[in-house]
Amino acid sequence: MPPPQKSLVASLLSHPKVAARLNPNVAASLLPVLATPSPSLLPLRAAHALLAVSGSTAHKPVARHLILLYSRCFPDDAILLHSALRSPDNVSANNIIKSLVRVGSDGSRAVHFFACHAHPVGSRPSLSTFPLLITSAKLRESIHQGEMFHDLALKLGFLSKLPVANSLIHLYASCDALDLARQLLDEIPVKDHVSYNSVLDGYVKSCNFGQAEQLFQIMPSRSIISWSTLLNGYVRNKMFNKGILLFHQMQELGVEPDDCSLISVLSVYSQCKLPLHGKSVHGFLVRRWRRIPTHVSNAVVGFYCKCDLLEAAAEVFKRITNKDLICWNTLISGFGSLGRSMEAIGFFNTMLQEGVKPNDITFTCILVACAHSCLAEEAHKYFKMMTEKYNIKPKFAHYWCLVDLYVRAGNPEDALKAIQNMPLHNSSAIWGAVIWLAKVRGDISVGEHLGKCLIELEPYNSKRYAPLVNVYAAASRWDKYKELKDLMKARGLKRLPDSTLIDLNVVVHKFSVGDESQPEILQVYEMLKKIAEQLKLQHPRVEETTVDAIYSALSASSSMVSSNMNMSCRNFIFWKKRRIASFHKACWCSKRRSVVRKHACVAVRAQVTTEAAPAKPVKVSKKQDEGVVTNKYKPKDPYISTCLLNTKITGDDAPGETWHMLFTTDGEIPYREGQSIGVIADGVDKNGKPHKLRLYSIASSALGDFGDSKTVSLCVKRLVYTNDQGEIVKGVCSNFLCDLKPGAEVKVTGPVGKEMLLPKDPNATIIMLATGTGIAPFRSFLWKMFFEKHDDYKEFAKMEEKAPKNFRVDYAVSREQTNEKGEKMYIQTRMAQYANELWELLKKDNTYVYMCGLKGMEKGIDDIMLDLAAKDGIDWIAYKKELKKAEQWNVEVY
Repeated sequence: MPPPQKSLVASLLSHPKVAARLNPNVAASLLPVLATPSPSLLPLRAAHALLAVSGSTAHKPVARHLILLYSRCFPDDAILLHSALRSPDNVSANNIIKSLVRVGSDGSRAVHFFACHAHPVGSRPSLSTFPLLITSAKLRESIHQGEMFHDLALKLGFLSKLPVANSLIHLYASCDALDLARQLLDEIPVKDHVSYNSVLDGYVKSCNFGQAEQLFQIMPSRSIISWSTLLNGYVRNKMFNKGILLFHQMQELGVEPDDCSLISVLSVYSQCKLPLHGKSVHGFLVRRWRRIPTHVSNAVVGFYCKCDLLEAAAEVFKRITNKDLICWNTLISGFGSLGRSMEAIGFFNTMLQEGVKPNDITFTCILVACAHSCLAEEAHKYFKMMTEKYNIKPKFAHYWCLVDLYVRAGNPEDALKAIQNMPLHNSSAIWGAVIWLAKVRGDISVGEHLGKCLIELEPYNSKRYAPLVNVYAAASRWDKYKELKDLMKARGLKRLPDSTLIDLNVVVHKFSVGDESQPEILQVYEMLKKIAEQLKLQHPRVEETTVDAIYSALSASSSMVSSNMNMSCRNFIFWKKRRIASFHKACWCSKRRSVVRKHACVAVRAQVTTEAAPAKPVKVSKKQDEGVVTNKYKPKDPYISTCLLNTKITGDDAPGETWHMLFTTDGEIPYREGQSIGVIADGVDKNGKPHKLRLYSIASSALGDFGDSKTVSLCVKRLVYTNDQGEIVKGVCSNFLCDLKPGAEVKVTGPVGKEMLLPKDPNATIIMLATGTGIAPFRSFLWKMFFEKHDDYKEFAKMEEKAPKNFRVDYAVSREQTNEKGEKMYIQTRMAQYANELWELLKKDNTYVYMCGLKGMEKGIDDIMLDLAAKDGIDWIAYKKELKKAEQWNVEVY
């Protein structure tokens, strides 16, 4: 219901006799009342009509107030009124631009209004116009428009004004044009902390911390936003040591931290398990605020939970007056993950009684709590509550909790059934999780069976071998352990080393397994040996070989150091008869304690220094990479190309559609044979965001299909398939391209890639392996080598006729052809027929292999080459690595 003042003014202005006699100045003073709390269209139009009849709208204050009212909610009416004015002013135009920027999704209407309606001939925009226009360019992420406004501001003399310069700097930094932002920052005569912070934020978001730190050091004055920006960047990128040092620097200089800084540093201390440091921050918060804000209190609760200080977390939780869902989730998660499940369930029930609605994260927390205490009945109850009462669709985390529950309860068979019944049963991640659980619970046979199944799912993913490796290590099955390691080595796979974070004099250092970069590594190893001997003296039941194994494992873990810091060594795993069966990491503390409660803590000190790495020799490429251009056009500022031709090159009876398409470049995309371009399909996705970039191999030579270097060609297959639910799914970008009509505009990025460039050697033997539209880059190769121009895809026969000694083509059509054994003819099947010939070619230094197409072809080719190389006593995987290093084995698969 409108306020009484608004109703009264609307009645007055809508009355014909009153409006006719109303003084324009009085009308101008009454109009703003109609905007409280927001304008209503009908009363506003009624008042406008009567004021127009009385001639009051010719009065500039009245017209200005009407435009202001319309622009707040009805910009189209404001534009019409502005266009009808004889002498529109900048104030009205700026109000309309501000409205269009506020309500528009991309700011394009604001730019259009400025160009067409805002200023009549002979007038010029005001200073306050430019920040609004630059904001509209930022919404569109258009550097091109920003540069146009930059030039106009420079021409009109506004660039020296701080609001305009700061808006431009913020635009460039937001659009990742950091060179332009820094250049403008250096050029403007007057700068403030807003100018510096915009560039600093851009550097941090692009992870360019070298430039960010350099700019931070030269800033004449740093606001709290400057400190928070750099600190948050360190935390987001897990640079904890730098984050801690920066916070200590803030304290030394007396800089008062804001909410963001305090939340960030609490996150650092919780990740690094530094409870004393975090408690000091909590004490500061108590001294600073009588009542700590809810979002900061949530961070404190999370810190105590992650540091296993649950009583302190509960105490902070009790003092929060306005508890939100995040706070409840944090506390439930903390208690549940540490095995205090009944208390977590109690918090959950209290939350429901207070009327707080749970979300999917809440149910993940409560299911974790149930799993840790093997509360199967409660877990099923909450899972059912989530799906039926709150209509929350289960995610991977929820299923994982159920599987965890079954394995913890000693029912791996039920866990297997649960996996097979869930929609995510083919996820290698959940299989790996079950194997890990089986290993921890001691069920080696189940872990071994599942580990082999997991490897079959992804045989060339090194992470999928880790669970089975750990299973064999836990069971002391070193023969199986070695076999699996040899298999990984034969397939060219290497397990990523584990690492740990150690606090040393408030500096957090990262140490990885096998890391020998510490300058005092020999002294550390000597200390480790003494510790192993001390363990033997304190625990005589531990076998001699076990102590040696501990020392070997500790040595492999390299230099893990600490000073004055207690850390639990969770990776000593003890089995029956107090025998150490597996060791992964070691952590040290200053208090020397015995091995109790299946954990161990010992102490060592080491000095940490850094040393510059030796310069790497410059590698000379064997490919034609001189002058190659990459990433000239990026997704935020793509090249707008035009489709010239789009032709289907497959027959009507073919199982799918493949199209050859030609686009204009006007010489602006200087690509080479073997490179790719990106295409951004028109429209938005289901979240209202622009579609993601898709890369396609270029199918034309550098001269293009017309031989004038002004076009680029693609070969695209229309993607249409049926998913598991029986729904027909269409690939967004492929269907967009295949449906293009000549004359349509396309957003193009690139060119990208150097992997598939042709070799420099003019006498090189080039083997091209392709499936489907993977033939596209090889079409560009062949046109470069034989024609430089072409007519269609049928000219392979002409090439063979023209140069029979230099060109040879073989086809593998799996739907039509078979080999002597009646097997389908895949590309690897065809290669097997010429295996010996191929192997002899691969032994030569001037043979270059290019592979493009589906990812599955690579494994089939490896299987063929393994046997061939073995006949000559050569390890194919190692030999292939050497070929890659020499740029003779080039792969681009998807």
